[in-house]
Amino acid sequence: MSTPPNDPSDPQPTSKSRQNRSRAIVAGAIALILVVIFGYMLLVGGLVD
Repeated sequence: MSTPPNDPSDPQPTSKSRQNRSRAIVAGAIALILVVIFGYMLLVGGLVD
């Protein structure tokens, strides 16, 4: 799947959707990491108590 060079006169909806999808994936990954860290801290705090 080769991507054609960016042409300002011809906007490509595929590149925009791909950008939105990658942004959603990054946001989801960050949220997942935060949830894991928060849960781990709660678990460790509960074990220490």
